[in-house]
Amino acid sequence: MTERSSNMSLSFRSSPFGSGSHTLADQNSFKLLYKGVYVYMNAGYYQNFSDKHNLLQYRHTRGHNTMLVNGIGQPYTTKAYGNVERGLNSENLAYFLGNASNAYCGISEYPLWLSAFEAAGITQTPVYGFGNTPLNNYKRHIFMLRPNIVVIYDDLGADEAVTWQWLLHSPVEFHIAGNKVTTTYPDKGGFTSVAQIFSEQAPTIETTNQWFPGGEPTVNPTVDKQWHLTANFGPSMRNKILTIIQYPSGR
Repeated sequence: MTERSSNMSLSFRSSPFGSGSHTLADQNSFKLLYKGVYVYMNAGYYQNFSDKHNLLQYRHTRGHNTMLVNGIGQPYTTKAYGNVERGLNSENLAYFLGNASNAYCGISEYPLWLSAFEAAGITQTPVYGFGNTPLNNYKRHIFMLRPNIVVIYDDLGADEAVTWQWLLHSPVEFHIAGNKVTTTYPDKGGFTSVAQIFSEQAPTIETTNQWFPGGEPTVNPTVDKQWHLTANFGPSMRNKILTIIQYPSGR
């Protein structure tokens, strides 16, 4: 931690406590920092406990490096839980297996959130990214291969064909070439990161620096833009996605 010039940090969350009150709807999500700066981050700003930006961006699954199913995320409830089922740590390798198969389970039933949605004029419907999904399997294997490689393997399944949205967020612009996603940080550490996405299904990759419509920051609308990537797959009942991240690229 004291060697910031070469330090890397990978965090991962899949919690049996779910996403109830002072937590986020981010089961099976990760964040990556290098040289003390974000490579891949959560998207959004905490400005208010229950305004539109919080409900539709900062707290919502779409603001985290995880998955949407049919464009739907995880509800704000302890029923939307995950679990870290395996883990190990050694000199050259760290590994976790997160299971978020129960996290996409409908809508929030808590009076706190029902009141917040009503006050914001938002309904818990698919147009806003809330609702039921037929997901039955979402296991994420994530490996940190020291010093500079991260491998993510997503094993996905549903009771019927669905579309899958694989999410990634960055403080800098994404550059796409086929399945290769490149981000460069000249003013934020002086390095480049490359993520390659592999699957039997060829994804359609989209990027934007716009917030989810209606979820723009309101307390301070001049905050820095962030970049959001969606790799769209499906429709299918099953999918497996392998992502290899290397930073700094070429090291």
